[in-house]
Amino acid sequence: MERSSIDYGEAEILVLVLEKKTGLVLLNEKEVREVAERLGFRVLGTVGLLIGGKTRGIILFKMVY
Repeated sequence: MERSSIDYGEAEILVLVLEKKTGLVLLNEKEVREVAERLGFRVLGTVGLLIGGKTRGIILFKMVY
């Protein structure tokens, strides 16, 4: 088994998600996302969060010149 490069804070997030039994976790780091997905959680990153907010009309993007 390979040693993980997940740091303490990321490990704490995974523990919290397991304790709270949430269905969704917001993560950006690839390795942590893969672990969360293997644990059965739906994973969303910052870009996915922004796209979802835009699609639902929650976030309004305005071009700045």
